[in-house]
Amino acid sequence: MSYGERLKKVRKKLRLTQNELAKSIGLKNKQTISDIENGKQQRLSVKNELNFCEKYNIDIFWLQMGKFNMSTSNTNDSDRVKEPYLDYADSITLAYYPEVYTKMNRGSYLSLQNAKPISFSKKFIELHLGLAKYKDIFIIDSVGESMEPTLKNGALLFVNPIKNEEGVRDGSIYMIICDNSMLVKRVLHNPIDKTHTLISDNPTHDDITLATFEESGCDFIGRVVGSFNKI
Repeated sequence: MSYGERLKKVRKKLRLTQNELAKSIGLKNKQTISDIENGKQQRLSVKNELNFCEKYNIDIFWLQMGKFNMSTSNTNDSDRVKEPYLDYADSITLAYYPEVYTKMNRGSYLSLQNAKPISFSKKFIELHLGLAKYKDIFIIDSVGESMEPTLKNGALLFVNPIKNEEGVRDGSIYMIICDNSMLVKRVLHNPIDKTHTLISDNPTHDDITLATFEESGCDFIGRVVGSFNKI
C-alpha cells in the first residue's frame, strides 16, 4: 500500500471529504490531498503531516512506512477523532515547540512555549535519529537560511538536550543561545586555544568564533540529531 493509499484509507475511515481533510490540517483546498491519493505527489509536507497525525491519532511511522495495521475503531465524529486508529504500544510522545523564546540574565536561558505533543513509533525514532535513548528530545523549527542546504528554512529539527550528551561533539550541529538569539550552527572546536567556531553551512553567511572569555554568555542547548525538510 502506497503513502497515498494509506492517506485515503484513513480519510475514508474518518468519513471526511478531501476538502474537509485538507482544511483540517492547514491546506487551502483539496488539491494536495487529491494529488497524493492519485500518486501525482509523493506525500504531505512535514508540518501538514505532523498536523494530520496529531489531530487524528495516526502513527507517523505507519503513514510513512506502512508498518502497522489500521484498528477497527469507528466513530461518528468526523471532525475530532479521539480514538486511536493505530497500535501505540510501542510509541513515544515528543514535544514540538513552534514558538521559541530566549532571554538574557547573566547568561542566557531558553523558554519553550506552547508545546504540541506528537507521537512517534519508537522504531521510527531509532531508525531516523539513530538513537536508542530519546528522553527529553524536543522539536523546533529551523529559522533562516544559514544552514542550507543541510537544514532548510522551516525544517523541523529534533534536538537532544545537552544534558543527555557527553560534551560537545566536534563537527556536529547544535542549538545555541547567544546574545539573546537562538542559533543553529555546526560547531568546530580548536583544542589549542580552546575556542569554538560556529559554522554556517551556507557559504554566504559568516562564521562566528567564540573566544574562551565569550563562551560564558552562550549556552549549548542541545545537539540536532535529525531533521525533516518540507517537500
